[in-house]
Amino acid sequence: WNYILSAFLYNRKPNFFAGCDHIVITSVYDYTESMSKKLLGILVLGLLLSTNAHSACKKEDFIKYVEVKGNCIALFGTKKNEINKKQLIILLHGDHRKRDIGGILPAFVNKIENKDRNVFVIARPGWKVKKRKSGGGDSRGVDRGDNYIFIRDIEPVALAIKKLKEHYKPEELILFGYSGGAALTGVIIGKYSGLIDHAILAACPCNVPEWRKHRRKGSGWPRSSSPHNLVSNIDKDIKVDILIGKNDKNTHPKFSEQYYDLLKKENIDVTLTSFNGDHSTMWEEPIKIINLIKKAIDS
Repeated sequence: WNYILSAFLYNRKPNFFAGCDHIVITSVYDYTESMSKKLLGILVLGLLLSTNAHSACKKEDFIKYVEVKGNCIALFGTKKNEINKKQLIILLHGDHRKRDIGGILPAFVNKIENKDRNVFVIARPGWKVKKRKSGGGDSRGVDRGDNYIFIRDIEPVALAIKKLKEHYKPEELILFGYSGGAALTGVIIGKYSGLIDHAILAACPCNVPEWRKHRRKGSGWPRSSSPHNLVSNIDKDIKVDILIGKNDKNTHPKFSEQYYDLLKKENIDVTLTSFNGDHSTMWEEPIKIINLIKKAIDS
């Protein structure tokens, strides 16, 4: 019974014991009272079953949520989502400080969708989209810790994309990422060869360690994955478009240009497009980014 209770405690969420300095597990029943032993066993096993039952995402509908490893990953997408449309387009946001991606990227959905496309925004773990929150992630905020840890921040997004692909069965899967979302896009195409048919990276911090030095904020994010380390694993049949603002002082153009050169050396079909703008063009002139995405998709 001590073993069962230990297993129950181990399976609780990390914040279950917030504020506890230590936990001592002692004998949980009196050997002389068989009835108490049985009742306690039933109680503990019931709690274990309850924990497992509530770990799954009950809201999974492939429209507002998709389940990944027991967490709900939040979505915002086209109103008419149909299986077997020609294209599935996924949009990934950047590192917004309030962990709420706001209305800019969701507004892209209606501008990009058509009768042949399903379009979705995925809220990265810990972020919200239209008041829907994705489970997991790091709540400490931008510049206070690594934002691109593979197991915590990137794998759940990749698995959500994989489930959406399996559900909607598109002929082509297109992944767009802006800023931090572009970093995730670069890691996903490097880690999941063959999952993505066409990747579009805008304002990409494609060399994360060097970008953090450039930013001079917080730590160097030593646990974060970086696209520049994964180019040799990318599927040779993929198409990649890289978009850079000429005056971007945050994710400086050099990080995208260096990534472009690495892809060219791997014989990847890659295009580099430079536009008049900076890192804020996404929310100050969103139509410019929308038109660049459309052009890349249709090319």
